[in-house]
Amino acid sequence: MLSLTAIGYSGAGRALARTGAQPGDRLWVSGTIGDAGAGLALARTQAQGDAAIFLRDRYWWPQPRLALGLALRDLASAAADISDGLLADVGHIAAASGVAIDIDAMAIPLSPAYVAHCGEDLAQRATAATAGDDYELAFTAPPHAATAILALSQRLGLMLTCIGRVAAGQGARLLDSKGPVPAPQAGFEHHYVESAGKGED
Repeated sequence: MLSLTAIGYSGAGRALARTGAQPGDRLWVSGTIGDAGAGLALARTQAQGDAAIFLRDRYWWPQPRLALGLALRDLASAAADISDGLLADVGHIAAASGVAIDIDAMAIPLSPAYVAHCGEDLAQRATAATAGDDYELAFTAPPHAATAILALSQRLGLMLTCIGRVAAGQGARLLDSKGPVPAPQAGFEHHYVESAGKGED
């Protein structure tokens, strides 16, 4: 078992937190979604080919978006990394900010490898939205920040896609043009049990 604790600091008011999303903000995401979940499934197989190799690498070797996170401090209203799954982690932003966030399932960016291996229909988009371990960033920002966000995308050579919006209410929803999209679950769920008087994950 390996345990690691990272401790750091930021200047006053400079931390990018889950709180701060406001109705009218847009929801953005970096990179592509669902690759690591597909890679985890492939890690248990001997599947070969460029798509399989790419997806497994996305699971085994995630790329934390550190430069993006630093740059977003002047643009984003709230943010979270996508570790539990897009729908779950956007739900964390919604809960912390006291808002509702609607995600357009058809706007979720999928990699060519994911499309080749899994497809891109609505069911596969729901699967991508609930898979974890992508370690991309989901963030909210006011509409007027769109031009600066797209310029940042070009500067970093990293795709940034607007996939939804913030509204009054609570919770995160995955939607298409017909309404809510069924999802197997929101994402990875942390369960705690009591053992010998101590909580265990």
